[in-house]
Amino acid sequence: MGRDFRAGLIVGLIVAVIGLVWVATRPSLSPQARMLQRSEGRSQISLPSESVLPWVVVSPPPETNVPRDEPPVAQSETTTAELLPAVAPTEPQEPATEPGLPDLTIYEKDEPIKTTRFHIVRRGESLSIIARQYYGSSNEWRKILAANQKTIKDANKIAPGTKLIIPD
Repeated sequence: MGRDFRAGLIVGLIVAVIGLVWVATRPSLSPQARMLQRSEGRSQISLPSESVLPWVVVSPPPETNVPRDEPPVAQSETTTAELLPAVAPTEPQEPATEPGLPDLTIYEKDEPIKTTRFHIVRRGESLSIIARQYYGSSNEWRKILAANQKTIKDANKIAPGTKLIIPD
């Protein structure tokens, strides 16, 4: 029985190794391929030519003004202002966008961003019940009616499942 057990163990290990090799060589199972499949509906993403591991941060080495032949200068002897190259202030430039790509530039606005609240009508709800829920007073139902004139034909008859705009 010991010989059968060892043979079964060896066969099991061989099958496990083959399975791992098969999974590792499937391009559709790689992390990059899974990320690409998730984002296909949003935009086209090109994968890097090199394999990049998600936990490895790749950054270029920092540039210094110290020649390679000389030993590095201690930080206390040199200020960072002396090490940084002098850069003249520049005017903001227009973002260079490629044709076909959306403009992702962030613009500052003085006015706050307006958010729209919605409410889905449930069975037994009326405009006054909804107004009490959002405004604290059932007398504010006219605000909801005014914001939903195209949706609500009769204020007394609101069908369940109707999506209402709740104004601020």
